[in-house]
Amino acid sequence: MRTTSYIGNNALADMIMKNCSETHQCVTASANFGITKIAINNQCCSTNLCNTQIEPESPKMIPNGMHCYTCSGEDCASTLPCVDEEDHCIKATVFSDGQMMTMKGCVTRSFCMGDLTTKIGQSSIAADQSCCKGHLCNSAQTSTPSCFFQLGILMYAILQTSF
Repeated sequence: MRTTSYIGNNALADMIMKNCSETHQCVTASANFGITKIAINNQCCSTNLCNTQIEPESPKMIPNGMHCYTCSGEDCASTLPCVDEEDHCIKATVFSDGQMMTMKGCVTRSFCMGDLTTKIGQSSIAADQSCCKGHLCNSAQTSTPSCFFQLGILMYAILQTSF
């Protein structure tokens, strides 16, 4: 598995891991909030000691024609071109240590499934989020819970404490 996080177009971290996973964890996913982006690329296999293959490539970041709203501070009226397999828009309200922040952007479908609560040290981070499919659809609220989005929240929390 290769997980790459970006600030703008520059890779901030590129982590490569080889391990055993369950089939439902074998996904390729990305979340793009404009200034920050996280991409997860997996190559999976199903036989004993089969994970010797070369790591998957980082995403190409090729615009796919779809756009979603994104936020810059409290202004959420800007649009963002979605790239690669990002085929859904997301609107998330992130709650961390009593503070609330709205995040909007482009995501793959796999970011739109699961639970959105994580704990980092003493901080508890949770998100209320909704995903939708369609050009600029994330100005309205539609709900679908998310799983891999917690990685995006984790990345956001790490970036917030790093700078």
